Amino acid sequence: MKPDPKDYILSGQQISVLQLLKFLEGITGVKAPSFKIPHQVARVTGFFNVLYCNLMKIKPLFTPFSIDVLASNSLVSCQKAQDELGYSSRSIYESLRDTIQWFKQEGII
Repeated sequence: MKPDPKDYILSGQQISVLQLLKFLEGITGVKAPSFKIPHQVARVTGFFNVLYCNLMKIKPLFTPFSIDVLASNSLVSCQKAQDELGYSSRSIYESLRDTIQWFKQEGII
């Protein structure tokens, strides 16, 4: 008999896009955008972006779906992984800081 496969969400804290941009501003020193595009405008732009990118045979940077994901309720829990695996997450700020540092070391940014 095969064992039951288990799925785990290895998440940490939930933050908004605005909080993410502010964290990145603090880490990089690059000012975060100060304007907000309404969700429906971003979705329509995403639709035309996909059409354009398909014509140009390039991968779109964003789609209507990716805009919806950013605007969605992303409440997820890593409680099962904590209980069964002893998982613990680190702060998002620390992870972003280390990622930016690695990107710089690798010459990506």
